[in-house]
Amino acid sequence: MAKKKKKSLSADEKRLKKILQQISGEVSDMDGDPIPETVIRGRGQVHCYSPSRKEFVRICRGTAAYIIKKLKDEKSLIYTFTGQVVEIDTDELIFIGFD
Repeated sequence: MAKKKKKSLSADEKRLKKILQQISGEVSDMDGDPIPETVIRGRGQVHCYSPSRKEFVRICRGTAAYIIKKLKDEKSLIYTFTGQVVEIDTDELIFIGFD
């Protein structure tokens, strides 16, 4: 039988996996330090680009999130507590640390 090759995860996929482990409470299995939490600044709603859906989605301000990666042009790719991965201006995020 042929051996199956394990697919190696990209850095973004590893970070997202770490975020999901942290949210689910599986911190004993995590490597390294936990990822600090952020919150989307303000009240109301903001429209953010969702790369997976290739459209803009509405996110409520005040939603907690984790930064997956910093992008060009002062934008960040974030994972929100509502389960969405979106791009947002880094200025819109407030670092709250480990809450």
